Amino acid sequence: MAVRKQIFSLISLLSIAVLIASFQTTSVSALSLDSHHHARDLHHHDIVAKKKRSTKQKRCKSRPAPSSASAPAPSKSAAVAAAPAPASSSHPAATHSSTPQAASPPPPPKTTSSPPPKASQSSSGSSQSFASFMPNKALLGWGADPSGINQWLHMDVYYNWGPTPSTQGAAPKFMPMLWGTKNTDTWTSQVLNSPNPPFAVKSFNEPELPGSGSLSPSDAAGVWNQLLLPLVKKGVQVGSPAVTSDSGAKPWLNSFFAACNNGLPNCGARFVDIHYYGQNAQDLISFVEDMHNTYGLPIMVSEFACQSFTGGAPSTQSQVDSFAGTVTAFMQSTDYIIAYAAFGAINDIESTGVAATNSMFNGNSESPNALAEIYYPVLG
Repeated sequence: MAVRKQIFSLISLLSIAVLIASFQTTSVSALSLDSHHHARDLHHHDIVAKKKRSTKQKRCKSRPAPSSASAPAPSKSAAVAAAPAPASSSHPAATHSSTPQAASPPPPPKTTSSPPPKASQSSSGSSQSFASFMPNKALLGWGADPSGINQWLHMDVYYNWGPTPSTQGAAPKFMPMLWGTKNTDTWTSQVLNSPNPPFAVKSFNEPELPGSGSLSPSDAAGVWNQLLLPLVKKGVQVGSPAVTSDSGAKPWLNSFFAACNNGLPNCGARFVDIHYYGQNAQDLISFVEDMHNTYGLPIMVSEFACQSFTGGAPSTQSQVDSFAGTVTAFMQSTDYIIAYAAFGAINDIESTGVAATNSMFNGNSESPNALAEIYYPVLG
């Protein structure tokens, strides 16, 4: 009898164990949009240091340039002194604690590498709105001491790869930038929720490059809809993610536009933002034309220099001056180009992998030199 009771008790315990196991579930962790950035903490001088990358970038096949590009380069030449030592950061370094754990966006539709339909908004419409904001198309990428920018007051607008101005003192107008998925608390408080929204903002920096922005199209689309789309709806001129002339740039941008799925052409971007580094002015012109023909939007060239990262000798001063003259003639005479920023207002420019001949500083003074005056006639 005792044995029978023991067997019955054992069977009961086994039944309870099986019942409990059948109700157990496995928890699944939510994906954070910026989890792949946790090991990175790039300050804007580190951002430009990505120019040291050794990976070969392919440029678009050259096409005959418009007649405006054939204008002879100015004979003016400048001997550029070595750049000064790096200055202190022009904006606070990002901290990971400020990055919200954004909810995963809904599954995007199946994407392809084909470009989206061209925007119904004409290029001239956006260009006209930029005409009063940047009448000289003179955009300055500032990576130097904040106090030096007061020597560049003739420039229309500047940016510093961050969301807040470098200085509260005298300076050109400021354009905020959401570089990636960091600093989003600052972006939200200072830009997104500002009672006085900016006229225009820049978005993600070279997201298609592993050594730079390194952001997937779907993750970028989720952050865009959360932190940039509300600005679009307020009438802010929001630029597309800034892509390069790398062969993977257009496929990335096409996938990004498809992944947004917010009902707006090109996710609501009002202009296409691009970067170019190379020693052939005609290649730059062809790249700009191709991007405009593909997307039908105004173009902002927010980084470029006469610099090759595929080997070869550094550009001489005469080569840089000639490049600058040809490019400037094209930029100034092309209606759909709303602004351009030569990469050269940077302390210790050689540490970024760019030759000192591209510097736009007069030695240690951070004042515009002769090359700056070639790029920007308004400074002359």
